[in-house]
Amino acid sequence: MLCILFFLFHFASHVFVCYCRSEVLLKILLDRKGDISINELSLLTCITPDDILHTLQALDILKYYKGQHVILLTDKVTEDFKRSSVKHSKTSIAVDSRLLVWTPPQFTANQLKYI
Repeated sequence: MLCILFFLFHFASHVFVCYCRSEVLLKILLDRKGDISINELSLLTCITPDDILHTLQALDILKYYKGQHVILLTDKVTEDFKRSSVKHSKTSIAVDSRLLVWTPPQFTANQLKYI
């Protein structure tokens, strides 16, 4: 039973992370004018290039055209994103990144041997 619960938790967290990635990437792609590379997306979002590629493939917007990969945002993808954004904007919480304060943890040498 514990194994099943662990699997469900892992699966649910994976789905949530994929959903968040797709929301972030689509928002950037729809707001941006002009070309953008996978590496630029990675720098903007702190999402690894591999994860960006997997997300774009899962969204079915990464296409191969004339010898290179291109991101193709169809009208359907755009409308679906806008529809879901309107629905989620009523329940989402805005985070002001200027107010986020993070201090990295300081580990002793003794603590690090267990990592």
